Amino acid sequence: MTTVALPPGLARLFWEYPAEMTESLPDEIVFAKVMERGTVEEGRWLLSAFSRQRLETWFDHDAQRHLSPRSLRLWACLLERPLPTGRPQVPWVQA
Repeated sequence: MTTVALPPGLARLFWEYPAEMTESLPDEIVFAKVMERGTVEEGRWLLSAFSRQRLETWFDHDAQRHLSPRSLRLWACLLERPLPTGRPQVPWVQA
């Protein structure tokens, strides 16, 4: 369950969830949606609303499964983190 109130304009990112459910979304869903589809202002909100440690931990362990390569690189720069490694971007494709 998210620990912060979502800004009103952010609801557009959660179109697949009922409006009354957006207050109880897990932080991980909020991170993935804002990092992948959010605007610059929404990205700033994310950085100010959640602890840097929480964002970095999620980025290091889960971002590769949820973000496109382009978004992954952008957020690696913004969070000053190395690109996550170990798991292929599309796990069902064997290299």
